Amino acid sequence: MRADPSGLVPPTILPPRRRRDHRLRLAVTFGASACIAVSSCVVWLTGASAKDPVPIASVGQRPSATAGDTSAVPLPSTPSTPSAPSLPQRPEVSTPDGAALSAPVVVPGALLLPDLGRSATVVPVGVADDGQVVVPRDGDVVGWYRFGAGPADASGSVVIVGHRDTRAEGPGVLYALERSQVGDVIELVGDDWSIRPYRVVSREAFTKRALPTEELFRESGPSVLTVITCGGSYTPGVGYEENVVVTAVPDGPPRVRT
Repeated sequence: MRADPSGLVPPTILPPRRRRDHRLRLAVTFGASACIAVSSCVVWLTGASAKDPVPIASVGQRPSATAGDTSAVPLPSTPSTPSAPSLPQRPEVSTPDGAALSAPVVVPGALLLPDLGRSATVVPVGVADDGQVVVPRDGDVVGWYRFGAGPADASGSVVIVGHRDTRAEGPGVLYALERSQVGDVIELVGDDWSIRPYRVVSREAFTKRALPTEELFRESGPSVLTVITCGGSYTPGVGYEENVVVTAVPDGPPRVRT
């Protein structure tokens, strides 16, 4: 791979095919040493019982799962039996959560937030043995949920998760996410040297248990980029009370980084 003076080009990584069984028991955990205590920083897919969870605050409008897509199918409410991959297995490499990666797709390696003046390395993350998404401990590194949609997919939600701040490092790259405005630009740099632009269409804040995870982590419906971090009031020993969610839609074709 060519050297990149910015240091943002990701390593060559081959992520796996979709694994819906993991997705259906998803939880997002921000470690004890990070922005929130483990005991309260979990977001379960089954946590929001309301059909249309109401955000505490919102700006703009997040696209619905069926907007412009009549073929979208509602997600099941209980885990389904996982199916075998439809493609041959590829050589495996390790990831931060110790899982193996296979089956090539475009892997995001950098998140660019030009309107907030921030950028971050992106690493693929999966699900730990306890059913929780592994989130990078470094506040300047974010995770791409590799069992969901990828940047090159024509549908579904590309999910990026990261810390708002950490005890060791202070504010992280997503600290200013709550200041995102409708119309802001977000870009994902892929391992194919592509830069995919997105335009922010909404910013929402949810209590932890009200987060509409089935909608945010969906694999069907219009293509969107979903960035999630902590927010709201912070209680020592307990953590942040809310999740901040920024949704962006593709804003033109990808361009090649030179």
